[in-house]
Amino acid sequence: KIKKDFFGGISMWKLFRDNSYTVVRLLLNQIALSLFSLMLVSVYATFDFRSVQAIVGIFGAGLYLYLQYTVMWSDGAKDRVRVSVDHAKYIPGKGVYLALFANSINLLLAVFATLSDFFGAAVPFFGNLQFAKVVLNLVQTMYLPLVTLFVPASRIPFYLYLLSPVPAIAVCGIAFENGYRNRLPLYSTAKKKK
Repeated sequence: KIKKDFFGGISMWKLFRDNSYTVVRLLLNQIALSLFSLMLVSVYATFDFRSVQAIVGIFGAGLYLYLQYTVMWSDGAKDRVRVSVDHAKYIPGKGVYLALFANSINLLLAVFATLSDFFGAAVPFFGNLQFAKVVLNLVQTMYLPLVTLFVPASRIPFYLYLLSPVPAIAVCGIAFENGYRNRLPLYSTAKKKK
């Protein structure tokens, strides 16, 4: 008996298992860019200029989204070959699903941060979930300079934590479709002839 779901015969577990390498690459990009952005944050914190903060924020977030785009574009291009040559099944929205897998930890921590904001004062257990905000600020440091232009870091509202994975998920979905359709590569894979 084949278990069917909204992928038309491909389970979420199989999708994750077959594309775990891509999910790990997306996670590693996020970890590497959050560490790099920590160094960038120290630059604007030293000078205390809002213009430097804006430049650092745009650069950090842009570099992160560019790296996510290149990973998913190449995965979409590989899928195009698998579908046309190996007659594999095309999965619409695959880039979004893979990005959701990669951002599942961020989303879980955002739910913890939301619970601590709403129920932290009334229920002591939820007050202990404040650590989620600290971890989110470390894991998503690439967005922190842009967010703190408008809101102090200690007062970031819960909905910004919930919305912070949305740019990466959207970019990954667009990049996968562009790679599958061989449109808008942001880098050249062609080798120069001598």
